[in-house]
Amino acid sequence: SGLSLKSGSISRMVRPHIAIVTNVGLAHTSYVKSVEETARYKSRIFSEMEGGGIAIVNRDMDSFPLVADLARRFGVNNLIGFGETKEADIRLLSLELAADHSLVEAAIFGETVRYEDRVLDLLLENVARLQRGEIKLANEIA
Repeated sequence: SGLSLKSGSISRMVRPHIAIVTNVGLAHTSYVKSVEETARYKSRIFSEMEGGGIAIVNRDMDSFPLVADLARRFGVNNLIGFGETKEADIRLLSLELAADHSLVEAAIFGETVRYEDRVLDLLLENVARLQRGEIKLANEIA
């Protein structure tokens, strides 16, 4: 994370509407010395969120209770938990990975959805189009 303890939270400039915490670990050891400190450090993103903002937090993390509590203390009322635990609002039920696609089953706020993801097919198709000169890389990046 490019957030610096010295300069404060980047959310002061950005004022996000949505903030996502995918994981809390010891990746920021130059700034913090424990997982709890890291959770507090990352939770600063909630400090300057726009009113009505949404916090999306990994419910499977050991530090979920602390991150969720900090989000609420910063005034975030819309908290969505995701993960594999039964308490998650968005819960992965099953995942089947194949060479050319993925089959996903998830419960989203109690409703089960199933879908097939063919991202790899799209990627390979666009690489082939790029090689044939049908598309230009600059156009795809923009």
